Amino acid sequence: YRRQPSPRVDPTPKILVEGPHGSKDA
Repeated sequence: YRRQPSPRVDPTPKILVEGPHGSKDA
């Protein structure tokens, strides 16, 4: 298991994207 900068590592920003804001970071 290597530490790679994956977007899945950040649960907070992921929730914001799936929130009412839609695709904000996308």
